[in-house]
Amino acid sequence: MLKKIIWINLLLFVFGINFIFGQEEANCGIHGWIIDKDPKGLNVRNQPNVNGKFIAKLPHKSDQDDDIVMVYITGYSNGWLKIAQAEPISGELVFDDIGWISAKMVETGTQSNNNSPIPLYSTAKNSSKKIGTIPGDVNVKIAGYQCGWVKVTYKNKTGWVQEKYICGNPVTTCV
Repeated sequence: MLKKIIWINLLLFVFGINFIFGQEEANCGIHGWIIDKDPKGLNVRNQPNVNGKFIAKLPHKSDQDDDIVMVYITGYSNGWLKIAQAEPISGELVFDDIGWISAKMVETGTQSNNNSPIPLYSTAKNSSKKIGTIPGDVNVKIAGYQCGWVKVTYKNKTGWVQEKYICGNPVTTCV
């Protein structure tokens, strides 16, 4: 009987942890937009590397605001962004699955009240060392992502910013 109780508690613990982490990942993500100008589109792969199977192509129609393709980013691995969705500003969904795209082909923006400088941290923690600031309304490259934090590169500065300072829409302000 005691073994049964221990196994049940162990299973509940493991499934509880999986449920909690699964929920956290489902609620984490930022938006960015495709900057790849290749008229053939941007490849989406099933793994975060060039050997991953090609699963889709994100279109590049034009540089007109309505044609800019926004992506919903949920993860990062070795220069690749995990995406869960893609759609142009005009709104028709062009990708609704899980896939990986090159981070070199995506930008996002920063936002802050009154365009005040945004703190840049050495790691994805408030308690980590502040290594500088970046402007409150600029486009940045994504160099990493984990729930609540985005590693960005602006000019020659790279560091972590809180997700609340990210604006993933290239044609409107998010504040």
